[in-house]
Order: sequence, then structure tokens, then C-alpha cells
Amino acid sequence: MKKVLFVAASAVLVMSSCSNEISESFKTSFDERTPLTVSTYTPGLTRVAAGSDAVVVNDAALQAGGFWLAATAAGEEEDLISASLFTYSAGAWSSSLDEIYWPLDPTTVVSFYGFYNNSSEIVPEGLNTGTVALSPDGETDLMAVYKATSLAGNNGSSNVSLAFDHILAQVTFNVTPAVSGYQYVIGDISVEAPYGLNYSLSEKAFMAPTDAVPESPTHTYPVNSGETSEQYLTSGDTITTTSKVGRTLMVTPGSCTLSITYQINVMDGNGGVAQLNQYKTASATFTAVAGKSNVLNISLSPDNVPLSVSASVNGWDATANNITPTLE
Repeated sequence: MKKVLFVAASAVLVMSSCSNEISESFKTSFDERTPLTVSTYTPGLTRVAAGSDAVVVNDAALQAGGFWLAATAAGEEEDLISASLFTYSAGAWSSSLDEIYWPLDPTTVVSFYGFYNNSSEIVPEGLNTGTVALSPDGETDLMAVYKATSLAGNNGSSNVSLAFDHILAQVTFNVTPAVSGYQYVIGDISVEAPYGLNYSLSEKAFMAPTDAVPESPTHTYPVNSGETSEQYLTSGDTITTTSKVGRTLMVTPGSCTLSITYQINVMDGNGGVAQLNQYKTASATFTAVAGKSNVLNISLSPDNVPLSVSASVNGWDATANNITPTLE
């Protein structure tokens, strides 16, 4: 009887010992995981001093509006991060998720997909797959980032620095009379731009959806509204986007068409109108460059002189956003 009890007790001791070993092994693996944090910046043109390297600056819109982030680890079926909103506070980014960890294998590559749409409620469609469906409203700045790295490839740093890019094109306007002796009455100004495309974050490229009809859909954005139309110009006058001509547009880059309607009146030499003419409609095509301020200089002319439009491409104008980024 004593022998049986001894064997039973030994079995209990052995089982207890094995249980403790499994528990300790699991605990060690769990504790060795490395927490994952993110930081952001947008490439800036500001230089510290002449001849120095360009510094990077945090984008105020990005920090104010927050951004959506998704992440997948190579070889894993489940997303490391399913599209989640990250917000900025006290100098750091955080989300409603529990603490995020790097994969246990430091060589496992993680693909990060970040997207800014100035919304805390609208999850970018397709972000988890790295291709986002877009329908720009003409006002909201959109930014995106793709980065693939491992903990080892990130120099062992647990923090991932995400460099966001402005993926749309800013379009601004300067309108001036080309010939004196006339009064120019501005009617409608609009821009037709690509629309309804998908954006691949890893390739940094726009592409038409496979079911798109037509294959290259477009959308027309009004530049000026009823409040800013019917502007009168004579020789020496200039109206700009920031003064009298409506707004700066944020459109999908690519081939665009500018359309403008205006009336030409003949002046009598004493500041009055001698003859009223009909409205004239003219158009011009241009290529809008992503991440840049595309300035259209429009020179209005009488009927016998063609409309003249010249374009220049400048750095992104951070002050031209039409809406103040705020969390909804």
C-alpha cells in the first residue's frame, strides 16, 4: 500500500514539474517580445543652414487629424495591425489597441500601410491590403506611407519612423488681363481631373479599378462659387486663389483640363463700358504633379487672341489647405 502511494506521489511531482517548465517557457517567450512604436514625419524643404542637409518636419495636419495604420507580418495569416486610427498627444502616437509587439523572429518583415484622410470615422477602404480606393473631394489633403522592415532591419530599434507623402496635386490660379482697353468679367472656373482610382501604397501609384467604366473616369471640380464669380478685371488687375478666385484644389495627379468662362466688355476710355460682349469659354490641358503646388497663370484675352495658360510647379504649400484638420 505504501508502495502504491509512493508511486502516485511521484507521478504528481513529475507532472507538477513538467507543468512548471511549460509555464516558464511560455512566459519567457511572451516577455521577450519587443513592443512596437511609431513616429512620423513628412519630408520638408526647410534647411538648418546654407549647405546643410534638408531636415524633416512633422506635418501639423497629420498630427491634428491623426492617421490610419495597418500592418502585416510575412508568413502570418492574421494582420499584425488591422486598420486602426492613431492619434497624436504629448509628443507620441497611440491607438485604442492593446500594446503592439514585433514578431518574435527579429528577421520577420512587417509591411506598414499608413493613410491620412482627416477623418476619425472613415476607415480607408482597402488599407489592410495596401491598395486604397479614392474619390477626392477637391478639398481634403491625402497622405500615405508604405514601409517594409524587420526588427533586425530596423537596426534593432523598436520604433518605426513613417515618412508620409502628399499623394494629391495642389492646383492654384492667377488670373490677369492680357490686353488693356477691355473689362473682363470672370464667370466659372473649373478643373476636370482623374477620379475614382485606386492608390497602391507600396508602388506609390494610381491605377484604375478593374471594373471601372469608363476605364479613365474623371470628375469636374468648381474652383469658384457664386460668391466669388462675377469678378471684374481691367488692365493691371490680378486675382488669385488666395484672394478672389475661390480655392486651392486637391486633385488626383495626371492629365487635367482647365475650363474658364468670362465676358469681355469694351471700355469707353473714361472708365465706363462702351460695348457688352458675350461670354467666352476657353479650356487648356495641363499635367498636375503629385505632392506639388501646380500654379496656373491664366491670361485673359479678347476674341481675336487665344487664351494663354502657363504652369509652374512649386513645393507643397502647407498653408493652402482649405479645411482645418480636426478630429470628428
